[in-house]
Amino acid sequence: MSGTVGIVASDTGRYTLFSVALTQMEHPPNTKLDWAISTDIAGARNTIVQRALDAGSEWVFFMDDDHVFPHDILKRLLAHDLDMVCGWYLRRAGQFSPVAAASREEDGLYTSIDLTKLPGKGLLKIWASGGAGMLVKAEVFRAVSDQPDWFEYGRVKDRDWHASEDFIFCEKVNEAGFDIFLDLEAQLGHLSPCAIWPSWVDQEWAVGFSVADGLRLYCPIEKAAAAADAVKEAISG
Repeated sequence: MSGTVGIVASDTGRYTLFSVALTQMEHPPNTKLDWAISTDIAGARNTIVQRALDAGSEWVFFMDDDHVFPHDILKRLLAHDLDMVCGWYLRRAGQFSPVAAASREEDGLYTSIDLTKLPGKGLLKIWASGGAGMLVKAEVFRAVSDQPDWFEYGRVKDRDWHASEDFIFCEKVNEAGFDIFLDLEAQLGHLSPCAIWPSWVDQEWAVGFSVADGLRLYCPIEKAAAAADAVKEAISG
């Protein structure tokens, strides 16, 4: 078995935690790590795919540099032996919904995955997924039309609205007759900038975290310190 882990970065590796996760990721022998650094994310993905096919890779596993992930995620996804299977993660804003669509309605709009109705494990057949944590067999790329522009920006076919480059690729995969699955136990963390504030809450000081859309979360001082120690231990371990 041979394959390519394609690392898509808009910088040289934006987050140290990503680098730690990548270093600890288990992978089969004959696995190549291929970086594509560009502000053109679609172009970077296409470059990785073309180089992987030229090198004879049997699969491509995409990982973006603003994510963290468990060390066994690649081996876990490979064990399913599916044409296309993905890990999953949440958006960094709004309702923090999954970056994946359960289906597409007749009007062309995507139906989001409802986390409240999902089990804690298993495979879920979906319509589209974000690019990070996406495992695709080489035969899928060969079957998809418009080579070498597997990923591109623009409108969804026959629709007046736009989608991201990963969702447009998933449209092509569906059109080519392949199924896309999500492994509910293959979870990724979506890294997000955060401001930490001293916060006076309920007549005592707490640690405040400002994240997307002005949302602020509060944590008691003792629990925040314990959480920070746990993160340090996980990184050093």
